[in-house]
Amino acid sequence: MTRLAEQLNTDVFLWEYMGLNPDFITTLQRQWMRDDVSTITNTYSYHNDQQGPAGADIPKVMPGFIQDNAKLLISEEYMLLILHEAAADERGTSTHAVGWLEADLLTSDMLGRFPYDEHPYNIALVLAMCVELAIAHDFALKEMADRAVPDLGVLTHRSEIKNTTRVS
Repeated sequence: MTRLAEQLNTDVFLWEYMGLNPDFITTLQRQWMRDDVSTITNTYSYHNDQQGPAGADIPKVMPGFIQDNAKLLISEEYMLLILHEAAADERGTSTHAVGWLEADLLTSDMLGRFPYDEHPYNIALVLAMCVELAIAHDFALKEMADRAVPDLGVLTHRSEIKNTTRVS
């Protein structure tokens, strides 16, 4: 994909990695990619089997995604200090935290435009990334809501499921 992106002279290449295996993080972030802007979210302790036995082990692995002298956007409030220290102190990277204020500014009618339940912190994080990419906030929010395609396992309300058929 990176070779194709280079051939197409792309300006922006967005990619996602779930970051479960620390060895893969190092390969991806130090050998394959050189991110100008990184985002970190969801440092919850349910990945302990891959990243360590304690909840605090998760954000200790996540700094592997942080490039030197770049920008880091974080939507984690509980692990913010650990991530900020790793970025600023160890890598010279600036951090911007997206928190409850940015998430609460997304009103229920805005969130209702999405075709599924999207977490307000995730939307706020993407909007912060759009600011870094010089994309207008209102335009980005509209495009996300209009063009989001839900994954198969996305959270929906049973009352919203329409035209379901049973396969026997």
